[in-house]
Formats: sequence, structure tokens, C-alpha cells
Amino acid sequence: MIPLKCCFILVFMLMVNKHLYSQSYSRFGIEASEDNIPEGLTVNSIAPDFIAKNQYSKEILLYDILKKQKVVLFFYRGNWCPFCNVYLRDMQDSLHLILDKNAAVIAVSPESTENLQHTVNKYQLGFNVIHDPDNRIMKAYKVLFNVTGFYRTKIKVGEFINLAEFNDQDKARLPVPATYVIDNDKRIVYAYFNIDFRYRAPVSEILKHL
Repeated sequence: MIPLKCCFILVFMLMVNKHLYSQSYSRFGIEASEDNIPEGLTVNSIAPDFIAKNQYSKEILLYDILKKQKVVLFFYRGNWCPFCNVYLRDMQDSLHLILDKNAAVIAVSPESTENLQHTVNKYQLGFNVIHDPDNRIMKAYKVLFNVTGFYRTKIKVGEFINLAEFNDQDKARLPVPATYVIDNDKRIVYAYFNIDFRYRAPVSEILKHL
């Protein structure tokens, strides 16, 4: 039998770990609990299929593209995010290098169709950009999370944006800006997942896995 003192210590340590766990996620605006956190997909996972419309209202079927090309799939938070904007420009600037590897690029975002079109036009994006209105794709790739109240307020004050309205949704939700390289056999061969939105998958690493 475990001594009572040890039980108290164990409970205390669990409470401390749970607090630190919660703090580490909330720091990046993620409302997380032990049974509801974004964790991403891992290398060798089978990439979930999806069908969605791109910025030209053309239907994009992931598995159909994979019959001919590999796919670089990444998620971005919205054009209000300066880190996302830098990454979108980087991907556009490097697009010819990715296309030379016989690969397609697909970006997925929660921002509304109107805001997504603004993003595409502003940065002259030449790859597929998809609005995920029902969060289906973000859920399938395990990158979706509810945004904390503190972070919603921070964005509203700093960027003058109500996230739920900006995304044309009933609740503020965002993706971890993860990146995946998907091979022709539907298998993920490269995965970059970091809850710290300031960091993104280096294009050099993406190219190595194409």
C-alpha cells in the first residue's frame, strides 16, 4: 500500500504538471485540456483525403493530385498574422523549386472566403489556397484548436480583428501552422508541427523530402 504522504505528493505533482501543461499551450493562445489538444500527424501516417474549393472555386481532391504529384500541405492562421504573411511570401518565392520536384502546394486556412481572396491577391499566390469553413481538414490533420479568451482579446486590441467574425465562424478557432510533405502513396514523409507560431518549416527541409 502506498503511504498517505506519498499519495499527497503524487497528487500535488500531477496538479503542478497539469498547470504547467496548460500554461505552455495558453502562452500561444491554445485553449487546451488533456483530452483536447492539437498534436498534428506524424511521419509515416496516411494523410487524410479531402475535397475543397480553392481560390478559383475549383474543386481540389488531395488523392487525385497525389496520383500525379507529391503535395506540400501547410496551414496558416490568417492574413492578420505577420508570421503567416512572411511564410506565404517565402512559399511563393520558392514555388518554382517545389514545382521542379513535381510537387503541388496546398495552403489551408480558417479565414473567410473574402479574406482568403484578399490574401491571395495581396501576395499574388500561385498555389492552391483553401478555405476550411467547417474545420474539417484542420480537424483531420489534428491542428485545430479553440483560441483562449486572452489571446482573442490580444488580437482584437493589437490587430483590430474579431477572430470569429474574420473567419466567418461562431467561435474563434485557429490551426497550428503545421507543414506536411505527402508522398504519392498518401504517406506523410515530412512533418513540421510547432505550437510556437513564430516558427515554420524551412523550405530547404521541404525540398529535401520531395
